[in-house]
Amino acid sequence: AMAIALWHSRTLSAKASFYYWLSFGFGCFSVGISWVHVSMDTFGGMPLIASVGLMALLALAVILIIGNTLRLAIHSRHEEIQILKLKFQENC
Repeated sequence: AMAIALWHSRTLSAKASFYYWLSFGFGCFSVGISWVHVSMDTFGGMPLIASVGLMALLALAVILIIGNTLRLAIHSRHEEIQILKLKFQENC
């Protein structure tokens, strides 16, 4: 699935790519945490709509945290490269 998703996303704009990968990650993570629904339903007696809603919030929160962490890491790395370029230009 990852190879197909990468192939499909190669021509997307930045904004479209963000939404594409957000939905891909949300779907993958939601399937992975389906046991949370079983636990809330079986042992907690929570209604279906409430457990699905909480699972969706959990999946979205984790995906956004990971995405923002990566975005900040890439942005900070870009700033470090710019600083190094400026220092190199000053020394030349």
